[in-house]
Amino acid sequence: MIWRLFKRKAKVPENYKKLIDSQALDIVKDLQRGGHRAYLVGGCVRDLLLGMQPKDFDIATSANPFRVKMLIQRSQIIGKRFRIVVARRRKQLMGSKQMIFPPIDRNKYLHEFQITTFRRAPEKTLSGTINENVFGSEKDDAERRDFTLNGLFFDPTSKKIVDYVGGEKDIQLKRIRTIGDPFIRFEEDPVRILRAVRFEVRTGFHLEKQTEAALKSKAACLLQAKKERTREEFLKMAKDGYLSSFIQKLQKYKLLEFVSPCLAKHCHQQGAAFFDMLSCYDRAAKKIHWPNQHLSAPFLFPLLFHVTKNRIELRPETLHLKDDILVSKAELGYLEAIQQTLNRVLKSHRPQQRLFFLQKRNIETQAQFFFTLKMLAECHGNPFDQLWKVNEEFWKELKSKHFSKRARH
Repeated sequence: MIWRLFKRKAKVPENYKKLIDSQALDIVKDLQRGGHRAYLVGGCVRDLLLGMQPKDFDIATSANPFRVKMLIQRSQIIGKRFRIVVARRRKQLMGSKQMIFPPIDRNKYLHEFQITTFRRAPEKTLSGTINENVFGSEKDDAERRDFTLNGLFFDPTSKKIVDYVGGEKDIQLKRIRTIGDPFIRFEEDPVRILRAVRFEVRTGFHLEKQTEAALKSKAACLLQAKKERTREEFLKMAKDGYLSSFIQKLQKYKLLEFVSPCLAKHCHQQGAAFFDMLSCYDRAAKKIHWPNQHLSAPFLFPLLFHVTKNRIELRPETLHLKDDILVSKAELGYLEAIQQTLNRVLKSHRPQQRLFFLQKRNIETQAQFFFTLKMLAECHGNPFDQLWKVNEEFWKELKSKHFSKRARH
């Protein structure tokens, strides 16, 4: 197969191996030893070129899924529309974030590496259905991706970048550009509109003119986007500590009303005070590692609750926001439980009485409580920082007693 290497325009840092998960490196090497081409692909390559710590590592290879499963231990084939292989490994905590507590359920603390075979555009069968299980070349695979900065392949063993879509040049110019016609690409998948805004916020790049025009023109397509995927974009921004900037960008491009009318109305009513609160939350989220076993509800805490000096109140628009960004009943129930527990603890004047409320709950609920309490202490200060200091020793004792054995397995 003929393929080309563009001259590198963005430099891979010398310490790139320290930024790459060693388990992802092992998977790439195993595939290459098996006689196949294998690369890191997508967002992790973009982050490496920017000198950032990648969060996920996706792998693309010339091997078909059955061959991948044969070469890679602890992997399985999933998917019907397009088969991919998922390799599960114990997750390594990378970066400088503080880990409040170790995993409760080690089965939920596995890192999944997605390994895909190079694919090309889907084909129509004789019956009229779409067949996405069609394999192709590296170039075909790159051209199917959404943005040029996500269309790069990187071989960590030879330190070579393969670029078929001009992604290196766009990274050098700090530009976000779709692969192909942006009007068609956004219409194909409206969530790409949110992804473009997310990349703009996270990287500090600017949208290419035609991409920005298409983003504004196709804003109404977001009404057809699946709420699960829309919510995932909010979660990623919340976990990275960019939620305030993300929502402000959505407002700037007049996209928020199509994503969440309730949130758009609430931001307009609350104004700067609301974004000040979200900024506090973002600063805390950048320092604290989100454990996998958590429900995703903690990121909604500043959206759904109003925090006063001695009381936490549920906002009246909570139920509407629940419909907008698909908060599950379980998550809403969890938030209500946290609200009730915190209000009871805040009323208590004796540390022993405070601990009594916590000890009545199971270990995972206590862990969730402490995680939320730590976030509130970072965001709102008194009285939560005092409450955290009073109960921190109790948490350390609980962690040592119940979590140390799980963490070693």
